[in-house]
Amino acid sequence: MRLATRATQVTPSATIGLTKKAAALRAEGVDLIAFTAGEPNFDTPEAIKAAAIQAIQAGDTKYVPKGGAALKEAIAAWTNRTRGTSYAPAQVLVSCGAKHSISNAALALLEEGDEAILPAPYWLTYPETVKLAGATPVAVDASPAQGFVPDPDDIRAALTDRTRMIILNSPSNPTGAVYPAEVIHAIADIAREADLWVLTDEIYDELVYEGSEFVSILSAGEDMVERCIVINGASKTYAMTGWRIGWTLGPAPVIKAMGALQSHLTSDPTSFCQTATVAAFEGAQEEVKAMRAAFQRRRGVMMEAMRSLDKAVTPLPGGAFYVFPDVSAYIHDKGFSGSLEMAEWLLEHAKVVVVPGEPFGNDSCIRLSFAVSDENIERGVERIAQALA
Repeated sequence: MRLATRATQVTPSATIGLTKKAAALRAEGVDLIAFTAGEPNFDTPEAIKAAAIQAIQAGDTKYVPKGGAALKEAIAAWTNRTRGTSYAPAQVLVSCGAKHSISNAALALLEEGDEAILPAPYWLTYPETVKLAGATPVAVDASPAQGFVPDPDDIRAALTDRTRMIILNSPSNPTGAVYPAEVIHAIADIAREADLWVLTDEIYDELVYEGSEFVSILSAGEDMVERCIVINGASKTYAMTGWRIGWTLGPAPVIKAMGALQSHLTSDPTSFCQTATVAAFEGAQEEVKAMRAAFQRRRGVMMEAMRSLDKAVTPLPGGAFYVFPDVSAYIHDKGFSGSLEMAEWLLEHAKVVVVPGEPFGNDSCIRLSFAVSDENIERGVERIAQALA
């Protein structure tokens, strides 16, 4: 018996062994400090939870016909208010998380022989999703010296007659980079000239800190609405990662095609989770501000702590909740084969869990999340510094 090619061409997790070893150490009672969190370490706001409970008690537990109209209206209204657009609810598709939304878009727009450009470092799901759609991911590297912001000229140089899409993620996972307006607008010009789709993943748009400003590529001109696939969701902004609510905004024909795919794969997200997300738009903004302020403070704590790693180069993240230091000097000095071996060594010798940069497209870096307590930031980085000394 054989597996389908699409299953075998997806890269298995490079960190599965690391994850299993960390779990085993925890089970033994070992004091580990983990910098691996890809989600806010805050609870979902009470008003959101209360709305879900009320919806369940009211019997809102069935299929949602054609998707939840109330949530689509709320998403369109919020996007129009914050982006200066005029999306209609028919241009919104609600899915089971932003990852689901990205998969829908790739399957609807990419096919065998196509190429999609990914500024690197990138979220590790992007290239795998592109491959599942039968297309080829093409990485365009951005260095720590660039603050991990891609050079539009490098993107232009990567174009071929097979290029069909550019995938953007600002603020970025894993780097926290926030692309400035001039870069965003230059990429928009490239998309116009080459007649490309732009998939813009804006899931961290509400987690941007002092010194940076979120700029959506939709701001580059009214025409961008017709070539942009906008991905967002409730997970990061409202600390709702487990609720699995993501959404896409785009041209109505694209949204219709994505909806047809989704109808045969998952149907619509959980009904009462959609109701709760409407409540999030209506009443959880103070909690969002408080969470953003806490992350900004923790960014400062993390950057100060990273000073003890004098051979690391750590660009200041403008958003999200990660730092992505270049640790190539330590990799060289210790004779590590790359970031994965370094992460395994830190787990054993420092009792700290970090994420290697290799799956994100840069094997010279590691990712540390500051979605942890101030104390654990300081203690964890101190352990790393002592182990590497």
